[in-house]
Amino acid sequence: MRKSLFAVILVGLGVSLRMSSPVEVLSQSGYSLRFYGNGVNDIDRVKIQIDPHKPADVGATDFTIEFWMKATPGDNTGSTTCNSNDGWITGNIVIDRDIWGPGDYGDFGISLNNGKIAFGVSYGNNGNTICGNISVTDGQWHHVAVTRAFSDGQLCIFVDGQHDVCGPGNVGSNRDVSYRDGRSTSYPDSDPFLVLGAEKHDAGPAYPSYRGWLDELRLSNIRRYTGNFTPPSAPFTPDANTVALYHFDEGSGNVINDSSGASGGPSNGVRKYGGSPPGPEWSTDTPFAPSNNTPALFRVERTTGNVYADGTFFGNGADVAEYVLVSEPVELGDVIEIDPEHPKHYRKARAPYSRLLAGVIATQPGLILGAREARESQALLALLGRVWAKATTENGPIRPGDLLTSSSKIGYAMRCPSPSECDGAILGKALSALEHGEGAVLILVIAR
Repeated sequence: MRKSLFAVILVGLGVSLRMSSPVEVLSQSGYSLRFYGNGVNDIDRVKIQIDPHKPADVGATDFTIEFWMKATPGDNTGSTTCNSNDGWITGNIVIDRDIWGPGDYGDFGISLNNGKIAFGVSYGNNGNTICGNISVTDGQWHHVAVTRAFSDGQLCIFVDGQHDVCGPGNVGSNRDVSYRDGRSTSYPDSDPFLVLGAEKHDAGPAYPSYRGWLDELRLSNIRRYTGNFTPPSAPFTPDANTVALYHFDEGSGNVINDSSGASGGPSNGVRKYGGSPPGPEWSTDTPFAPSNNTPALFRVERTTGNVYADGTFFGNGADVAEYVLVSEPVELGDVIEIDPEHPKHYRKARAPYSRLLAGVIATQPGLILGAREARESQALLALLGRVWAKATTENGPIRPGDLLTSSSKIGYAMRCPSPSECDGAILGKALSALEHGEGAVLILVIAR
């Protein structure tokens, strides 16, 4: 997904502005799951039961596992033992179809090896882990596909449609690595499950869990890819070889629906939510733009930078700000005024009831006007909206609804006793209280 930082024009307002962080030109579609890598106490994972038998129990034939993932640099530092049996289990585990102990049929899994994909399949002591070369932990969405050929055990990894690596898998006569139906186990809460986002047995910190987003997981009973291909540009649709398909579009609750329609299904999963921070959480961060058939409009004119949108901008900040020149060092929450000694500059407010009053230094603006690379002589001035401001009770306690003006303490606001006394020197209206002394007050900026 490409991101671009651009100046835009709000059509209808005629206001030039720039978002305060890179803006994704592609908008959201549905939901994804965000895992936090807690990896303990059977939480922060999705569990898909495969015994009694469900179609998601792949491994008896060729198979493909593919999904979209997004991970931030530095969040997954596990490493695997490449070219070894079960070497994948020490990476940050994305998909775990392990069994506890040797014997039986085999097992397999997908993990991150220093930010790259590792994929391993084994049957007892016969198996291998292949390690990719393409980094997928760069904060962008990536399509990942792994394939396994039943005939010769060959394993392959593809990233964003590009062939990454292939290598041998378990090449002996025992190549059925599906979960043996009805097998006895001392670990009934972990063995008969396909687990997403965590090491399924909570075996300890040597087997770290995945930290990042996961979306659009599809399991197939064929090798879908043998060479480079174009990654999907929309959510998967099931076909005859789709044995499990998870869109993660529920957006709430703990049931993860399988929408494959495969015979013998569905292979539904359960979200096991918990940890600190708790995961996996529902997220609106997804790899896809909405369908072109949607009536909603979002268009960027590359020649002009103009943006046309039918929807609403949702951001974390609650105020509108712009970069301004300052003639002295300022801090977040400082009340500032026009500096009459330095044209086009601002300074901390110097006196009570100052008619030079301009606003407050923004803490976390939701929208920045006239943005450019900030210099040391610039600061973000909140023009309107909600912002925290330094305040003092020198004019009495501040109550929600009180008008605020500048105080005798440099850079601080105080209560305005009456509008007539503060004519031309009103900073805004208090939204929180300050009983005595000095502190921070949440205000609605309405300078006039």
